[in-house]
Amino acid sequence: MLALRLRKIKATDILDLLIQRVRKPSGKDVWRHECPEVAGTMEREEMFTLGWKEGMSRQETLPIQNSARAQAFRRLPADDQKKWSEKASKWKPTEPTPYVHRFVDMSSENICSFI
Repeated sequence: MLALRLRKIKATDILDLLIQRVRKPSGKDVWRHECPEVAGTMEREEMFTLGWKEGMSRQETLPIQNSARAQAFRRLPADDQKKWSEKASKWKPTEPTPYVHRFVDMSSENICSFI
């Protein structure tokens, strides 16, 4: 009886709103993605200067890594920075790949599987 009175909200609508928010990359992100060897080396050097130590938690590491990436990007020549920033500005988000939830019998070990 109570279930009949409750207004039903489609969970997929809420999930679609959350999942489809895509952050537009900046020049430093595109540079890091397309030149991982060079960018990774420069980023690691900056991380050590910012106080990163092996064994730090991901929560401590992420802000240091983001700052290090930005500083490494600023060390690039102005022409390269401009090139990567222009590539980032031309970026268009693609439709996120839809995935389907398939709920299976609760008695099985795998309660929910993703297709």
